[in-house]
Amino acid sequence: MMRKSILVEGDQNIVLSISLLDVLKQLGDTDTCSWKLLWLEATGRLIEGDILDLEQKVNSSENGYIISFSELMKLAESIDQIIELVLIGSSDINTLRRYESDEEMRSTCDYCIELVDSSYWEINSADNKFITLLTNNIPGFREL
Repeated sequence: MMRKSILVEGDQNIVLSISLLDVLKQLGDTDTCSWKLLWLEATGRLIEGDILDLEQKVNSSENGYIISFSELMKLAESIDQIIELVLIGSSDINTLRRYESDEEMRSTCDYCIELVDSSYWEINSADNKFITLLTNNIPGFREL
């Protein structure tokens, strides 16, 4: 399967106009996929718990913080702003771990969704349908 990488900067607004929810809504069938957060820095009120506690759990986790897709959607709906995010997904849960290099992570996981410094999304996936939906429905992308 051919992997694709895109950079999403949104419209020309100073504030990034594309949210995690916007990105997640482009995913198709997620039933066969497992998800882990490897890094999170965000602001907002969670429905349950505290954002700082969640950041601590995610960022200090040995091999990432496992999260269901429905929990991920709830998180995306409750966060005001994400500053940094590394989210990986795969149909093989054994590939969801911390990697020595970003290149290895991107070539192994089915989905790598990263937000860098509140400025742009870097999205890498073997799911061409997902990438196509992103490029058709979200402004300000370019292929890497």
